[in-house]
Amino acid sequence: MNNRLIQLFLFSLFIFPVCAQAQSLTEIEAAYAANTKRDWPEAIRLFTELKSKNPYNPQYAVRLAFALQYAGKYAESVDAFKDALKAGPWPDIYWYQIAVSNAKMNDTENAVAALKNSVAKGWPDYQRLEHDKNFESIRTHPEFLKMLGKTLPDNATRTERWLADFSFLDSKLKLLHFNLYNRHSPETWNRLEQEIRKGIPHWSDNKIICALMKYAALAGEGHTKVIPPKEGNNSFHAIPVVLYDFTDGIYILNTIPEYGEYVGKKVTAIGGVSVRELFDKSYPYAGHENDFHHKKFSMRFLTMAELLKDMGANVSAAEIPLTIETSPARATTIKIKTNTLKEAEDIPKEKWVAMNVGSVNDLPFYLQKPDDDFYFIPDTLNSLMYLKIKYIVNQDKLRFSEFTDSVFSLIDRKGLKRLVLDLRDCGGGNSNLNQHVLNHILKRPALNTSDNFFTVIGRNTYSAAINLANDLEYRTNTTFIGEPTGSSPNYIGESNVLRLPYSQLYLIISNRYHQGGANNSLDKRPWIAPHIFIEPASADYRSNADPVMKFIYKTWK
Repeated sequence: MNNRLIQLFLFSLFIFPVCAQAQSLTEIEAAYAANTKRDWPEAIRLFTELKSKNPYNPQYAVRLAFALQYAGKYAESVDAFKDALKAGPWPDIYWYQIAVSNAKMNDTENAVAALKNSVAKGWPDYQRLEHDKNFESIRTHPEFLKMLGKTLPDNATRTERWLADFSFLDSKLKLLHFNLYNRHSPETWNRLEQEIRKGIPHWSDNKIICALMKYAALAGEGHTKVIPPKEGNNSFHAIPVVLYDFTDGIYILNTIPEYGEYVGKKVTAIGGVSVRELFDKSYPYAGHENDFHHKKFSMRFLTMAELLKDMGANVSAAEIPLTIETSPARATTIKIKTNTLKEAEDIPKEKWVAMNVGSVNDLPFYLQKPDDDFYFIPDTLNSLMYLKIKYIVNQDKLRFSEFTDSVFSLIDRKGLKRLVLDLRDCGGGNSNLNQHVLNHILKRPALNTSDNFFTVIGRNTYSAAINLANDLEYRTNTTFIGEPTGSSPNYIGESNVLRLPYSQLYLIISNRYHQGGANNSLDKRPWIAPHIFIEPASADYRSNADPVMKFIYKTWK
C-alpha cells in the first residue's frame, strides 16, 4: 500500500479538489476539464487565472506547474512549483519535479541541487529516482550516485561494500521513517548499530543479512523490513512447507506431493530445537504489530534455513530436519530438501497438497476461489451474502467499486437480510477503495445491525484492511468475530521500496501514520478485538469446518 504514489498520480492527472477555493466553480470545472483533455495551453491559462484570484490554495500552483511542464515550459514550471512550496503539503514531490524540469533544460547544477532538496525533505521512492529517464543526463554525477549510496570505487572490498550498505540503510531509516523510536529507544538502536558495524568484517554474508533484518525490525511495525534475498549468491533457502499455528499446535498446512504423507502432521521441533522456542526466537527478525501478527509472519521464518541457523537450529542450506508427531505418543524426524526462495515461490499452486485433502466435506466459504482477490457467495436459503476480501485493489478487468456495486445490487435484488464480510485473510491494498464497501453498508440501515452484519477479522487483517475495520468499528453496527487483528488501530504504514546499493537487498520503510476510526490519537490498543473470539483448531481445517460461520449460522437460527 503506497498512498504517496497514488497522491502523486492524482496530482499528475489533475483530479478535481474537494475543497478548492476560487471566484467561480465554472472556472474550476473548466480548468480541470482542460487538464483531463491534456489541452495544456488552455489549462495553463485557466490555472494562471485561478492562482491569481486565490493564491492561498497550493493546488492551483501545483496543477499549473504540471501543465507548464507537460507543455515544455520548464523554466516557468520551476517557478510554479516553487510557489507550491510555500503552502503545499508535499515539498519532496515539488522539489523532485523542479529537478525534472531543470534536467530537461540540461541545467545539471540546479537539477542535482533540487534532487538533494527532495531527498532531504523525505522523497521515498528511490526505485523511481534511480531509473527515472528524466535524469539520464545526471545519472553518473557524483552527487546523484551519492544519493543512491553508491560512493565506493570498483575495487572496494567485501567489508567496505557491506558497511556502505548498512550506512545507507541506517541513514534512510532515520530520514524516512515516520517515528523510528516508536518502540525502542535511541540507545537500543545505537547498541545494535555498533554491534553490526563491529561484526560485519567477521560475519558471513547470511549472518549480516539476518542482522540487517533485525536492525530494520527495531522499528516495531510490519511494513518496515529487509526482505531476505530470493535468488543469487546470497539467496535464502526454504523448504516447500506452509506451517500454521492452530490452537493445538503448529501443523504442516501445505506441502508438495513428495512430502504429502506428512501434510497435517504436528511439528514439535525443527533442527533439534523446540518449535515454540524457535517461534519465540523469531520475533526480532521482523517488526510486528502484536502477537497475532507474529503468528502469521513467523510461520514463514520457521521454514527458512538461514534464519533457523541464526536462531541456533541444526539445519543446512540443503535440508531442514522436522520432528513431527506420528501419533499422540510418538514422534519421528524427517528431512526435507530446500529450494531457493524464488524456486519455492515458483512452485505452481496446483502442485501443493493441503491438510484438508482427505475431507469429504465441501470447502468452507473462506477457502473457495483461492486465486481471487475478492469474491462473494450468496446463500439465499439463509438470506445471507458472504463477501470475502483478500486484497483491496482495482484489477485490470474489474474495478473494486464495480465489484462492490454488483454485490450490493444482488443483495437488494434477492432481498438478502444478512451480510458476512470476511477480512480475516485481507493483508492490505488501497485504503482509498474502502469507501466502496462502507458507503454501501451505511445506505442499508436494515442490514447495518449487530445481528445482521458480521465482520470476520484475524491475524492477517492488516494494513488497508485495518483502516476498513476501523471505519466499520466506528461507523457501523457490525459484530466482529474471529481473532484479534494483526495490527493496532493506529499504525505506521506504507511500503516505500529501496535497494541497498551493493548487496541489492530490498529495504521497505514506512513513512506515514494512519489514524483510523474515530481519529483518536490516544487509542493505544494493540489490535481491534473481536466481540466473539474464535480461534481455528487443526481439526476444523482438516475437516473443512469453519467455526466462525458455524457460530454465525447458529446465531441466526
